[in-house]
Amino acid sequence: MEHAQRILTDFALGRRGALRVGMECHPCRRWLTRIATPYLTQWPDVDFDVRTAFRFDGVEALLGYEIDLLITPDPVTFRRMNNPALGIIPASATRQRAEEGRP
Repeated sequence: MEHAQRILTDFALGRRGALRVGMECHPCRRWLTRIATPYLTQWPDVDFDVRTAFRFDGVEALLGYEIDLLITPDPVTFRRMNNPALGIIPASATRQRAEEGRP
């Protein structure tokens, strides 16, 4: 039971998990390897899964929650949203709040 609690705590604090990256750009593999190395060093218990052999549309995979991040050479239309409730919360801030016992 203690082991299960420790694993769940690690997930809640962002120390353990999975990041599924879809990549439609084969020349980008060397670039991704270079920038992923520091990430993997800092987060050794996070499974970093790169999917390159797509038999599906990468955007559809992203929208269908099959991958968490898509690296694509295809143009993507960006539309600005004026919703002040939306934002990006860095993992470090989330982890700090969890360690302090705050939601």
